[in-house]
Amino acid sequence: MKHYLKLFSKIQLIAVLLCSSTVTAEDADSVISRLQSSFKSIKNFEARFNQELINSAGEAVMKLSGIIFYEQPEKFNIDLGDKAIISNGINVYNVDENLGRVVISSADDRTNSFSLQKFIFDFPSLCTRKIVGIKGENTTIELVPKEELGFQKVDLQINDEYFISEINILDNASNQIIFKLSDYKLNTNIEPEIFEYNTQQGLEVIDLR
Repeated sequence: MKHYLKLFSKIQLIAVLLCSSTVTAEDADSVISRLQSSFKSIKNFEARFNQELINSAGEAVMKLSGIIFYEQPEKFNIDLGDKAIISNGINVYNVDENLGRVVISSADDRTNSFSLQKFIFDFPSLCTRKIVGIKGENTTIELVPKEELGFQKVDLQINDEYFISEINILDNASNQIIFKLSDYKLNTNIEPEIFEYNTQQGLEVIDLR
């Protein structure tokens, strides 16, 4: 009799664990679906932008802050003072006045670490998805690639209005790249010229296209 009770208890435990896993996966997919719907509903936005790079030893080696201007489907201008990242939807221009250079790459290149379209629409279906944290107004979803995507995992932090508040990337070298977005202003009047790079004299051009 004891043997059957133990066996029944184990079956119950397995059933509970399976149900919990299913609910978690469905919840993660539901949050991502609402994130995608919210993102599709807007034409553009501007927001505060922060970027941090933490090396594999856990040391913060770079911190940047500024403003991002974004327009659908994937045009953006991240103004970081003496640095800027500008995309017209075709090319991405990484401008660094301190280093005296501009690096040009294709917007379709997966090595471009900042791409809201990829993190919101492309990567979720190529990754396992689960909720790993709920704190205040933010829900954190972990994406772990099923195939090689250039990173070990990504944590997407999504606010209560279903917009991205943080993207935390753990790359293949165990470095963390963290993007934070806050103080969103939606559907503002953004001049289209802001998404075009104007050639600056004296900067070395490194073309990776």
